[in-house]
Amino acid sequence: MAADLTPPLERLLKIAAVALTLTGILVGAYQFARTQAVTAARPYLERKLKWCEEAVEVAAGIAVYGRDSTLRAEANAPTGLRVDRFWALYWGAMGMVENDDITKAMVAFGNALKADPGASLNVLALNIAHACRSEMARDWSPAWRR
Repeated sequence: MAADLTPPLERLLKIAAVALTLTGILVGAYQFARTQAVTAARPYLERKLKWCEEAVEVAAGIAVYGRDSTLRAEANAPTGLRVDRFWALYWGAMGMVENDDITKAMVAFGNALKADPGASLNVLALNIAHACRSEMARDWSPAWRR
């Protein structure tokens, strides 16, 4: 009867091997599911990234070049004021994609833009950039977070 008992060390090693195998399977399944989720959402995320980049560029352009600065005209498109493009993004596309942090940053920039013609908008434009980066890190990859 004593010969039928498994030594404690051997039993412990078998349990550890099973636990490690299950952990590996679960981690692999999680990574696969995360990759599939990003792949499925890729068209939306790429569009969201484009709008965030545009909002950041427009806000930074207003902050650096002033409220009367214009956007460079694209093929056969009339040159437009950056301020007009900011408000179009504010009331349109960004409302579809922004989270609370981006919303707060856009609202703060918009309020300063409306309220005080002499206000320095540099930090507020940078806040939009940081909020967008955090949002992209959450959606795409934590590697974007700094």
